[in-house]
Amino acid sequence: MQLSLLDLPWWGHVLVTLGSTHLTIASVTIFLHRHQAHRALELHPIASHFFRFWLWLTTGMATQEWVAIHRKHHARSDLADDSHSPQIHGIWKVLFEGAELYRMESKNAATVEKYGHGTPDDWIERKLYAKHRGLGVLVMLTIDLALFGPIGLTIWAVQMLWIPIFAAESVAVSTALCAPLVALPTVRAIVPLISLISVIDVPLIAIIDSPARIAFCPDRG
Repeated sequence: MQLSLLDLPWWGHVLVTLGSTHLTIASVTIFLHRHQAHRALELHPIASHFFRFWLWLTTGMATQEWVAIHRKHHARSDLADDSHSPQIHGIWKVLFEGAELYRMESKNAATVEKYGHGTPDDWIERKLYAKHRGLGVLVMLTIDLALFGPIGLTIWAVQMLWIPIFAAESVAVSTALCAPLVALPTVRAIVPLISLISVIDVPLIAIIDSPARIAFCPDRG
């Protein structure tokens, strides 16, 4: 008895998992980072809302909070109140507890108010995406189970872990590589952890963004 709507081979499940997680990374890179936080990229409203909807399903993150925390990271880079800084918190804490650092800073109303301006504030953001964040990931779980059966639980778990693990690594490495040379041995030790993501996402950024706006080291403005 088939327990799923789709009957895929094992490699089909792998491709679906990699495709969906890469879409989540792309949504963070294109929508949250380049479009919302830095205003370096204009998106059609349909594309913008698609990314927002997908992130609600796969991360439960609120756009305003993510943007505010990231802008503050640039404005206060490596200072005491920079929640992303491996120089302040230690690179391993940023790597393995980055999601918790994010949650703590998201509760800082002053950060959200000062740095979160210009983000979506429409009805669906206020009444659904920001208000019912957990609902999105439950909807994603339901979709995965319906489409793929019991293996959908594993696919969903990977989707949920992708951003907390790989996004934290990207921030930590990019910041540490711009830090004093003393950080380099630690950076060399963790580079293999992000090699796959870098191979995929660096060309993506180069395609969708202006070369004049691409900088490896984070700015402070």
